[in-house]
Amino acid sequence: QLTQSSEWIRDRSSNDKMYSAAAANTIMMPDSLVPLVTGFYRHLIECWHGTSASGLQLHEFSAHVQDDDTDTGSSEATFSDEGDFYGPHCTMKKGMQTVLEPLLATASPCIRLKEPVSRIQRQKNTIRLETTSGMIVEADYCVVTVPLGCLAESIRSETNSTTESQSHSHQPLEGTIHFEPSLSVEKIQAIQHMDMGCYRKVFLTFHRIFWPIKEAFLGLVRSKPSRASSLDNTIDNDGGIGNHLLIDNLWACKGLPCIEAVLIGNAANWGTGKSDEVICDAVLHFLADAMDLDYATQLKQWYADCHITRWEEDPYSRGAYSGYR
Repeated sequence: QLTQSSEWIRDRSSNDKMYSAAAANTIMMPDSLVPLVTGFYRHLIECWHGTSASGLQLHEFSAHVQDDDTDTGSSEATFSDEGDFYGPHCTMKKGMQTVLEPLLATASPCIRLKEPVSRIQRQKNTIRLETTSGMIVEADYCVVTVPLGCLAESIRSETNSTTESQSHSHQPLEGTIHFEPSLSVEKIQAIQHMDMGCYRKVFLTFHRIFWPIKEAFLGLVRSKPSRASSLDNTIDNDGGIGNHLLIDNLWACKGLPCIEAVLIGNAANWGTGKSDEVICDAVLHFLADAMDLDYATQLKQWYADCHITRWEEDPYSRGAYSGYR
């Protein structure tokens, strides 16, 4: 059960005011803190776009500004300074299932689960689909909406099978699709000029709340190198996950004793192939560094459970958030 008294909540509320006051006075911060905060703002841009800063196109950092010679008289820009469309961000009150439910009422009889499509053939008057189980479906049209990572891997798999061997015994990778005839040169070039980003979420639940209880999002910065994890002595001197971390506070929005740490780009790539225990340990060490807590006697004692997304390692997604190279 969650260990938390009403007195302790009041104590945390006063700390919330301290955090808010610190955020409100960032303009007056010492010069020594400027590089840390500047780096964190860059980290926020990475979180927003779902990739490391080195993978972003320059135009994604700036608003759409018309040249003086081509001014059409309109003062409205298409994108904000963060590269986003103007307008509010909204979420469905009861989740995206409220959008799917009326569609499923009609479409559910046509949906086939656990039948990955392995081959799509364009024939003279029809489209022929084959699944991994051998099921054959013929249709007038086929709309392909698989993730970009799967399309890119399908192209690489086709190229490798052609160059390595002309044998039909080549075994396709899970989640890839063989197109007959192959995709057009234009489609292949378009796919090859895009990348899937790395976006890993680490959900940590605790027996007590040790973070501000009101703010929906928390930004953490650490200035010193992380202590190496006892589970993995190969962690880089920056801890593998960097020195900036964005936290989604699920206690503030859902009343759950849980925080969601977002690992982006290089930090998310670092976690590929590593166990949940190693990744969780790295995030706990980060929290200890940034919040001046003791890893062994505090965080490990308060820690309850962990869940980590692995979209980059899922053969049916192969990444999260696509973007131009």
